[in-house]
Amino acid sequence: MVRLLTLPGPVFLQIFISLSILTFLGLNWLSAVLEPEPQSFAQVRDPYLIAYLRGELDELIRVAILTLTLRGLLKVDSQGIQTVDAAEIKRAQVPIEKVTLTACLQRATPALIEANSRVRAVGRDYQRQLIERGLVNSEASLQRRWRCMGRVGRVGAIGDRQDRRGLEYRTSQHRVPGDGPDRRLFHSAEPG
Repeated sequence: MVRLLTLPGPVFLQIFISLSILTFLGLNWLSAVLEPEPQSFAQVRDPYLIAYLRGELDELIRVAILTLTLRGLLKVDSQGIQTVDAAEIKRAQVPIEKVTLTACLQRATPALIEANSRVRAVGRDYQRQLIERGLVNSEASLQRRWRCMGRVGRVGAIGDRQDRRGLEYRTSQHRVPGDGPDRRLFHSAEPG
């Protein structure tokens, strides 16, 4: 078996670069096979979908609060955020606006709004729409990708562990008497 750390420099670099290129190409191919292509690249014009793309639920809530404040439906002050007129909730057409106005019937903070279960449910609807359009990866595709990366990492770790054992064996022969097991030195580094 060839030990990578004992190879001459140019040979080691050739092997390392070729393995890196093969790994990169293999992961690209695996990613292309496992992840479906998006069906369409339709333009996204909904500001709330764009906000979810930018920062998920947190950004979606910020944009909804800003929009509702600019329209005069929410009042923002140092004590929190509150709905100005409860009758406006029934007139709201966009789901995130409706649940944000409902969450702010009593003074609320952005953290309380984000913790609201109805707001989270609407956020999941926006995420689902983006997944259907192919603009966001689903949880399943992300798990497949990480599982694949974990396998590649384990293969590299096994090779690394074998190389370390070989290095440990070579360096353990050159211990200075009285040193602990963690203070191993190369023969050329011993004081002379």
